[in-house]
Amino acid sequence: MVTTLSTWVVLVTYSTLKGWCHHPMVTDSDSAVFMAAAVEVIESENIGNVALILIESGNVHQELFAAVRQETNSDTVFPVASMSKWVSTLEVMSFVQTGRIDLDAPVSNYLTRWRLPAGEFDPNKVTARLLLSHMSGLVDGLGFGDYDAGFCLRWKHRC
Repeated sequence: MVTTLSTWVVLVTYSTLKGWCHHPMVTDSDSAVFMAAAVEVIESENIGNVALILIESGNVHQELFAAVRQETNSDTVFPVASMSKWVSTLEVMSFVQTGRIDLDAPVSNYLTRWRLPAGEFDPNKVTARLLLSHMSGLVDGLGFGDYDAGFCLRWKHRC
């Protein structure tokens, strides 16, 4: 049993790292080739609204907006919720590594264009660590999925 389980773990790990069953859209590293392939997939398989922005060297290289139900453009707001968190976390952690951010310092020390909203919390206790783990006490008032906006407050859950 241990041998079978070990073999399974090794196989799954190797296949994940090597990309078995995953095929790149393009083999060329040219961004125009990638964008053409992405447009083809979106046009043939898209079932919703899409905004695709290709960024190279920190600059917007190309944009694609595709709409199924309503107009989609650079001003369209998509409810990405925590899907964007991994990108934000990657950037925050690069700032941590270079000493530009302390995960446990008040996040207001780093805010320049936006301030924490007034609420029933001490803004000096809201840190990057707590924001990244949904433990800051901040709520957006919108709810998410099966949770209405009052869920966090009723159950004293920190969202």
